[in-house]
Amino acid sequence: MKKNALTLAMAGLGLASVLTLQGCNLSDEQNDAGQVQVTVTDAEEDFVTYRVDVSNITFIRADGTRVNALPINTSMDFVQYQDVSEWFATLSIPAGVYQAVELNLDYSNSEVVVETDAGEHVIAEVVDVQGNAVTELTMTMNLNGEEGFTVRRGKLSQLTLDLDLEASNRIISQSPAMVQVEPFMLATAYIDEGRDLRVRGLLSQVDVASETFTAEVLPMRLRSGAFGSAAVMTNSDTRFEINGEEFVGTAGLTALAELEAGVAIVSYGEHVKGEAKLLAETVVAGSSVPWDQSDLVKGVVTARTESSISLSGAIVETRDGIAQFGGDIQLTVDNETDVTGYILGDASLANIAVGQRIIAIGDATIDGAEVTFDADQVRLKFSQAVGTVVETTPLTLDLERYNGRRLALYNFAETGVDMNNDVDENAFEVETFTLDTATMEQDDVVAVRGYAAAYATAPTDFEAVSIITPNFDNSAVAYSARSVLGLGLTIEANGSLTLGLTDSSGIKFAGVPFSLSATQTVSAIVSSESGEGRYALRYAATAESAAYVVVYTDYAEFQLALSAALDSGLSAKHMATKGFYDAELATIAASQMTVSLK
Repeated sequence: MKKNALTLAMAGLGLASVLTLQGCNLSDEQNDAGQVQVTVTDAEEDFVTYRVDVSNITFIRADGTRVNALPINTSMDFVQYQDVSEWFATLSIPAGVYQAVELNLDYSNSEVVVETDAGEHVIAEVVDVQGNAVTELTMTMNLNGEEGFTVRRGKLSQLTLDLDLEASNRIISQSPAMVQVEPFMLATAYIDEGRDLRVRGLLSQVDVASETFTAEVLPMRLRSGAFGSAAVMTNSDTRFEINGEEFVGTAGLTALAELEAGVAIVSYGEHVKGEAKLLAETVVAGSSVPWDQSDLVKGVVTARTESSISLSGAIVETRDGIAQFGGDIQLTVDNETDVTGYILGDASLANIAVGQRIIAIGDATIDGAEVTFDADQVRLKFSQAVGTVVETTPLTLDLERYNGRRLALYNFAETGVDMNNDVDENAFEVETFTLDTATMEQDDVVAVRGYAAAYATAPTDFEAVSIITPNFDNSAVAYSARSVLGLGLTIEANGSLTLGLTDSSGIKFAGVPFSLSATQTVSAIVSSESGEGRYALRYAATAESAAYVVVYTDYAEFQLALSAALDSGLSAKHMATKGFYDAELATIAASQMTVSLK
């Protein structure tokens, strides 16, 4: 039997999740079965945590048939999944044309934490546009204008749901912290190939000869439920960590085959285009995945002495599957603590250094707001530093952001071989090894990805695995504009969009903080080269109808609908765009755009 696969990708501030649905007709005949795969993702902002419950995802067929695609309520922290998509489930749905999707967000137990200008992390109150506390919100999306979205038997269908937190949320106050939410979601018939895909669940079968294995999917932090299975491919470059031991390639898959079915496993990699498969870059299994035997903490090291390690912006996941924002956490390690994840060599406790992103497994002690964590294992994650070039040999940066956070968050005392060599944010020295820096010039914006240098070893402050030099002349950007009175949006004769009035606007280049992107201007928004992408109009609630979103994949159709809305007297209050920037013309060729209408 052939299966139809629909990939549903939901993007929010940092979350990507994949839901695969098995399609069938109303008589449930196997000949009409199909598969639907769902993913969730989003973009960088000043949110440290954005955790809400997704209580329902419903597909609405053209004939009115409603299909619930979410078998269990799921807590999602969109920030934790900023650069990754999550394979969510494989479920059965009737084949046919679907014209709408409903998504319910439950904020009754939400946890939204923002970073202030001073680098402090504070829990924010979430309110609607009238200033009332938010408890539950329902979003309705009409798919692809009037055409809808088709699930066909014998075909692989993919749908991405993108909860756009930049378009959906506005930090209206830092003291007290307050976030205004007006949810905005996109839907498109493909997976975002620019993000890693994560498959989490329980090991099912391993086939060493074909370099594959399957897992029973349990997404997010769930420990039970019926979410179907996922196929994972590996190759000679796939890195494995199994029961705290590291392998590469066939040796890792062979070790994986020795595990019993049902052990916890998490895989990261690329979606195999046109198939419901993952090509894994990293696989973590066995005791290296905390399940019901251990607690887990994710965070970044912001201070360290010889006897103490401090984490900030940390998320604690207890062994019963409950997650909470831990804020500032004291991490305890000893000579028995295993340190893994350092691809440049053997890791030690010294690699748990200021600026290093980590995941730790062990035991959490929570006493009110005070959290300590006794770590049995620490896994190093890639960190990223962004700044402007001061010198090229050695590469030295005037640091702007570290792991996307303001520098005020970090205490660089005791990072150097002596106090005169502690990390200097204005002269941040990067070990580049064999990476090419020949084309760099002073004041160039550079992002380095890798590891914080080991504790007390500065003047070398960072070890780079890769270097990114943004091209401001033609680069991927995000742009947003907002106005209470209306943007004065105009559709020009050549089809471009221009703005007449903004209360606030900003352009952000991929991997570059807003503060280093602000010198660029935008004169107009134009169509992508292909004329296709993800475009949506959000219509505000009225006395006659609830708020809803209409999604288009064709820019010309989107523009016609926008023109009709503006002609009817509606005003564009907010616009968020992603695409490629042309510095000579100061235009953005939009591959994605959302416009809020009132």
